[in-house]
Amino acid sequence: MRWLIVSLLLVSLLSTGCLEDKKNGITDPGVEYLSADTPDNVVANFLLAMEAQDWIALRDEILYDGVLESDDRMTYEPFKFYFDQSGAEPGQTFPLSIDYDCMVGTMQNFLTGQPGANPIDASEVPGVQSVSLDLTAEGTWAVPADEQHVEGDPYPEGTQVRFYQTYMNFSLQSNIGDSNINAWLVQDRVRIHMIPVQTAGGTEYRIWKMRDIISLLRGTEDSYLGSILALYLGC
Repeated sequence: MRWLIVSLLLVSLLSTGCLEDKKNGITDPGVEYLSADTPDNVVANFLLAMEAQDWIALRDEILYDGVLESDDRMTYEPFKFYFDQSGAEPGQTFPLSIDYDCMVGTMQNFLTGQPGANPIDASEVPGVQSVSLDLTAEGTWAVPADEQHVEGDPYPEGTQVRFYQTYMNFSLQSNIGDSNINAWLVQDRVRIHMIPVQTAGGTEYRIWKMRDIISLLRGTEDSYLGSILALYLGC
């Protein structure tokens, strides 16, 4: 019995330590990210960072901060995430978009296991325990349809866009309220814009814009990406 108590105590301490490490930006050194010199590699790094719950990598290496210059020596509007407003439930409202700073704060909350809040009744939502996701590309990378702007923002030469089908599973630290729900299944689509930037190592890419798109063929999936992020907003 004494050994059982000691073992349970160690598990508890390790779990608490992992959550504190994530909160403080201490990430798993075993994650090997790809060079960010192609849009495909950046998408792969996005998946790695999400599953490793590494919000620091998202902040520093994956999302565009509006500070790095592009190949034309100009800076552009920072990253934005756009919500699909058609998914709002009665009494629920989403912002049209959130910017880089808010997305970083949201990812810090989301990926470090911080509790969220239901925007309808302000009830507490359990923190996320683990993340599993997959993105299936549709078509190939292409130049934006509008030759000058995306969502009203100008962009540099080399900007590319692609659609992805998403499949995500977010397990929670506990059940939601009195229900037996302890995970969310997300299946929808996202549109991702990549922007080229200049770094000390040469031209790299960052995610510039991400728009959530609710599929009409969602079936019985529990939720979609925008509705989950809205529970953990960092702004």
